[in-house]
Amino acid sequence: MRTILIVNKDIETASALLDLADWNKYDFKILGICSNGIQAMELIFRKMPDLVFISLELTGLQGLDIIEKTSEHGINTTFVITEETGDFKSAQAAMRFGIREYLVSPITGADIVRVIESYINNQNARNELSANEYLFSTRRLLRNSFMHNFVTAEEHQKFSIDDLNKHYHFTFKEGYFQVALVQLRNLPKEEEPQFLPSVVEELRARFDPICNEMIPYVQGPLRLTLIFNYDEERNIKGRLYEIEDVIKIFLKKHKCTYTTYSVGLGTASTNANDLLNLLHSAERAAYSSILRGTGRTYYFDDLIFDSITPESVITPAFLSELEISVELMDFGRYENALRGAFKNITPRTDPEVMVRICSESTLAVAKACDDADTITRDEIRRVIYRVMNASSFSAIINALVKNARDKLEAVRKEREFSRPVLEATKYIKENFTQNITLENVAEHVHLNASYLSMLFKKETGTNYISFLTDCRINEAKQLLKNSGLSVAEICYTVGFTDKKYFSRLFSSRVGVRPTEYRSIH
Repeated sequence: MRTILIVNKDIETASALLDLADWNKYDFKILGICSNGIQAMELIFRKMPDLVFISLELTGLQGLDIIEKTSEHGINTTFVITEETGDFKSAQAAMRFGIREYLVSPITGADIVRVIESYINNQNARNELSANEYLFSTRRLLRNSFMHNFVTAEEHQKFSIDDLNKHYHFTFKEGYFQVALVQLRNLPKEEEPQFLPSVVEELRARFDPICNEMIPYVQGPLRLTLIFNYDEERNIKGRLYEIEDVIKIFLKKHKCTYTTYSVGLGTASTNANDLLNLLHSAERAAYSSILRGTGRTYYFDDLIFDSITPESVITPAFLSELEISVELMDFGRYENALRGAFKNITPRTDPEVMVRICSESTLAVAKACDDADTITRDEIRRVIYRVMNASSFSAIINALVKNARDKLEAVRKEREFSRPVLEATKYIKENFTQNITLENVAEHVHLNASYLSMLFKKETGTNYISFLTDCRINEAKQLLKNSGLSVAEICYTVGFTDKKYFSRLFSSRVGVRPTEYRSIH
């Protein structure tokens, strides 16, 4: 049942308002009548009425003050102002707080009924909008979940079109499936948050009308994966080249003079179970730009490769050299091993050879970090995506060497920690979601808190609070990317107690607000 409160300095006037409508007919319960502003404020805070008829001139607290305080505290109450005479300035002031109903005496039953019906219609519209927003949000999260699993999958998954439509709210139909991949390089930082999302909107305008479904997935600011499903009689292979046209238009519009791009079009299939193969063919097509030049669309079916295979490059000798160089942390030797693997690659070599070199190099580093059993295919692919976004062999090799140096030196640094600091960092990583203090950690490692603080800063290069915050922010980033939890839920899950503080801290550490981070990942 809805609730209503009448606030007026004149009790008789307030009572007369109650007699102007059949409140029960509209499922309203009368909370009461107030003539004192302070009493009205207390009642509003306690009961949170749905609808309040209020005059501006009150004793104790003025009507506009009540409206302002209610708004500040987030109480979702709708106010209707009732006055003896019209006052333009008062009406103008009320509008600042979203007030849209301003009734002036003589107030009639028709006025009250109009206000009630308007309120009910607005609430129904809001509820319908909320439901639609929820469905849209759920649909988007399900689709993003599918796409994340799809682009990181190691093995083929068998599913029918009906299953995909049922579980992920797709609208796939029998026909062709095809995957496209867009890669950008040297995009200005200020353009990163919105460039590819804007490209997606333009592609929707072009392809939604002619496809059964177009599923976009923005993987960071430089990579866009697209799945197309279209009818056999509406073969759109030729139109997929418009992806490049859109990229060119946006690069010119945003004056991204030094940004380069490549578009890879995978082969087409009528079998939904071929999706992973279609993705890999699109990746191989896009990666061809490293060997054959950027600023082009590469269609996998048109590419001709030479006889060099991954097996002819990924030899036991190469793998052994990788293993020895990373164990010794000899980065010069590691680089030479990579250069030896790349030396026979030609512009016509299948890019899959380069992907395998990057993958084995990354795995060798993980083994040296005692991380090989826990490193996931997703983590390897993230390194590959970053590395393969380079524009030349030398840039790829430099990126792989940097990755190895960063990982191995971090491990060496950790292994050089004293036992108390090593145990302290482990304890923090395992308990950062709890309300732990430096004193808790010091007690765990049997040290004085002040001494641990000094030792922690000396060995790790950062203080306890900063280390704890990094753990929480990193976990928040993963939850924003991989879960459907709200920002508030993530805030509390990772150990913060104040959503506003969490959002400010996240923005200062990551550079974007939590909601923005989720939208670009």
